[in-house]
Amino acid sequence: MGQWSSSNARRVPIPCPERCTSTTRSAASCRASDWCPTPFPRSWRPTTTSTNGAPRTARPSCVWTGGPSPSGWNVSNFFHQPDLELLLHGKVSNLSNVSVHHGWQATGHREGPDAVELRLESAEGAKTTLRTRWVIGADGANSIVRSWIDPPMSDLGYFHDWLVVDLASCGADAHRHFTPPAWQLCDPARPTTLVPGGPGRRRFEFMCLEHETPAALAAHDNVWALLAPWGITPENSAVERSAVYTFQARWCDRWRRGRLLLAGDAAHLTPPFAGEGMGSGLRDATNLAWKLDLVTRPSCPWRTKRSPRGGSRR
Repeated sequence: MGQWSSSNARRVPIPCPERCTSTTRSAASCRASDWCPTPFPRSWRPTTTSTNGAPRTARPSCVWTGGPSPSGWNVSNFFHQPDLELLLHGKVSNLSNVSVHHGWQATGHREGPDAVELRLESAEGAKTTLRTRWVIGADGANSIVRSWIDPPMSDLGYFHDWLVVDLASCGADAHRHFTPPAWQLCDPARPTTLVPGGPGRRRFEFMCLEHETPAALAAHDNVWALLAPWGITPENSAVERSAVYTFQARWCDRWRRGRLLLAGDAAHLTPPFAGEGMGSGLRDATNLAWKLDLVTRPSCPWRTKRSPRGGSRR
């Protein structure tokens, strides 16, 4: 996600075009048909009309859905996340009540009874102050807003480095190796994840072993050596991006303090094996939207959100 967002001043996260993802039926159940149409030859396309004749916007295309679930929605919808982020960013940028500012980072804050003052600094070193009623920290795993809230954390103890390799321009010779479309390979010699990432795309994730260093794992020649047993070569695929990430499994026990709130990876971190990071972030945004709408009304008292484990996220 981006650096930070503020609900009152309408700052939004800056898209980071780097991931493939999926949504489960719980994330897509509102209008799953709009999330996952029949696959197109391109990663996304505009559609002119819906079933009732109304105009429709472009939608990301899925390469694999896992089939229908008992609820009627697809079990999973795998697509190229940057395509969806691009569509969302374009939609938000065209709203009259939203202003998008790239390249700014929150560096400090001062909270008062009715508002928060944010100190901001641009990539060029310019500084300014923003006054807002609410601050939503959607600023990722290393969230500065989370450091201000300083909540207790629940940690499952999963802390491992993985090499993430995103492939693009995969030809027919590469596609014949993509069966089944999604794997979680629990091989002690090299735990590996394989998932589709949109038309012509594929993601591999390789766990860093105890005798390896992240730098050696991510070396260019080693990346192709890891892909070779899967029939992936420079002749049939292109490595769009490769990087080592530390996968974690932990969450904040409190997601709010005063007028500061958390969402997305700032609030919870999960290994991205099922591509659920963006789906959970969208659920957080939807959850916060209606709640903040209510609490900005004078007649609405504060509510306490109870976690499934019985703890408070007040």
